[in-house]
Amino acid sequence: MYPGLTVDNAEFLRGQVAAGEFSDDSDAMNAAVMRLRRRAEIVAKLRRAEEQLEAGDYVELDDEGLDRFFDALFTKAGGEWRLD
Repeated sequence: MYPGLTVDNAEFLRGQVAAGEFSDDSDAMNAAVMRLRRRAEIVAKLRRAEEQLEAGDYVELDDEGLDRFFDALFTKAGGEWRLD
């Protein structure tokens, strides 16, 4: 059913299918692969962010600067934001 998986992982997936979390084995495996792909994307973004920090490629903002940044961001997005 789950070739190459450990017994523990295969049992977990069978339990998820039996509990109705997934319609079948294929659905469970596809969801697992999708989550692995998403994790890989996040790890790549974190690595890039770390490289940017190490290279000094960032802007430090105080409270006022953060307020202006988010005000501009929400204005650009067509919304309005106020924390007051």
